Amino acid sequence: MNQAAAFTSPTVSRKPAALRERLRRPDLALLAMLIVAATVARVAVIARIPHFFGPGDPGVYYMMARGVLDTGLPLLDFVHHHLTVQEHLPFIADYYEAAFAYILALVMLIGGETVTAAKSLSLVAGVATIALVFACGRRFSAGAALLAAAMVAVEPWSIYYSGLIMKEALVSLLVLAFLWSFATELELELEEVSARRWVAWGTGLVLLSMIQYELLPILGIGCGAALLLRRREAVPPFAAAVVAVGGTLTAVSWITVGVPLSAKLYFFTGANYFNPLPPESAPGAGFMRYLPLRYIAVSMVQNWYLPLLAVTIAGGVAVWRRSLFPLVALCFGLSFLYFHGVAIDLYSRDFITLTVVGAPLFGVGMVRCARRESRAWSRLFWAVVAWAALVTVMSGTSVTVKAAVLLSLAVLIVLDLLRPGLRRLTALALLAISFGAIFHAQLPWNRIYENAQFSDYADRLARQRAVAEWLRDHEGATGPVMAPVPGEVTLFSELPAVRLPGEVTARQIGATLERYDVSHLLIPAEQMPPDLERALQLETVDRRHGFVILRPLSGY
Repeated sequence: MNQAAAFTSPTVSRKPAALRERLRRPDLALLAMLIVAATVARVAVIARIPHFFGPGDPGVYYMMARGVLDTGLPLLDFVHHHLTVQEHLPFIADYYEAAFAYILALVMLIGGETVTAAKSLSLVAGVATIALVFACGRRFSAGAALLAAAMVAVEPWSIYYSGLIMKEALVSLLVLAFLWSFATELELELEEVSARRWVAWGTGLVLLSMIQYELLPILGIGCGAALLLRRREAVPPFAAAVVAVGGTLTAVSWITVGVPLSAKLYFFTGANYFNPLPPESAPGAGFMRYLPLRYIAVSMVQNWYLPLLAVTIAGGVAVWRRSLFPLVALCFGLSFLYFHGVAIDLYSRDFITLTVVGAPLFGVGMVRCARRESRAWSRLFWAVVAWAALVTVMSGTSVTVKAAVLLSLAVLIVLDLLRPGLRRLTALALLAISFGAIFHAQLPWNRIYENAQFSDYADRLARQRAVAEWLRDHEGATGPVMAPVPGEVTLFSELPAVRLPGEVTARQIGATLERYDVSHLLIPAEQMPPDLERALQLETVDRRHGFVILRPLSGY
């Protein structure tokens, strides 16, 4: 059949040929190899860190999911914060997100009630994020898509948190999908605004925020600002939906759980998560708490990568007229930094979401940097290389690693200057090595598998388990037990537990004893105040596994 007939015949389909053509694309083959390598790197995290990676969050998420599987509700038999007072144990979790607990419970229902099964949620989300970043980057070019996906695949914090019981991998995936779709919706040239469409977007935003509560103000303000700048007539139905749906869920949670959506609201407004009473010398929060510019700036320097941010911004500027995604990403990013800054909550893990959201634009910036199409791009290119050399010299990595990085950069710079025909190749190699060095300087890849944030946690967990089991089997404790990490006490002994105040003083511990009918206290030996027993009428039962074990005599 000739070409004309193929186009006119109703029985001939070009879909199989188009599919075969797509499968032959080299960028898809490279993406497949990238995903395989990224999967192996993330599976290794699960293998090398078989239990929780640190105290607090992972255990709470895991126990909430177990509560869902056992009772249908995210119940906790331990108190992990002092923002609210619980009248009865167990209680419905009032701080962390119930929606995440239900998703995690579904994964555990399929894979088993093990820590490894629970971690598979982050693994799948982390790998899927690479594919989504590639799909978004294809809007701009195949090269940008591959470079963006490669960056997310090798970025150390993204690898690390794709093998843990944490929300970051799933949140990053869902936020990028939402923002990209939102930007695409904004780009549609419609004759008139459909109120129903923007009500649906507002409703979807609130539902997405149930996976991570702080996303409600972040996405609400960020997306609302983008609408205000590009489609003002859509703001009323969008805002009405956010307020109505968000307000309804807030009212329901206040009635059923006793908090307005989450106790995170109290933390955001300055309440103390770790202690039942404010410190005696604590200054007032003050107005400047809500203008955390210095904290945000310091956190970005210490916990993120300024060259990555610079290349991402430059990439966004390059495609500003072609796409509304840079505008949406910018509004989201500023909102994200502000609300996390007010909460004093901008750690390296928090920047994972910003890294993923900016990745498609980072890919664009990398392509333009490699081409060095103008003096500005050339300056940015050499600034990245210079920054990589600087952080390598100043980092705590081994002399061997420093020498290898600096020698590689020097050789490639010489080739770049002497062999103009290889400039594109040497530029990409220089950028790859530079960002690899920048990533490695903040979190060396080998340290990921040594549990970089809590390298001694396995030993701490073993000691906590031993003392919790001893309390249950030999002391006959019935609880609640006051302990530094109450979730672990409950997990290993099935005893109810209460958080030991972060400020280990008679004043704070006494306030906790007044709130809860504590049967025993576990205090790390190095934190034991010398006059605590006399001040609170306690007696020491034993000292073992690095803990002082006490119980109240009377008065509480």
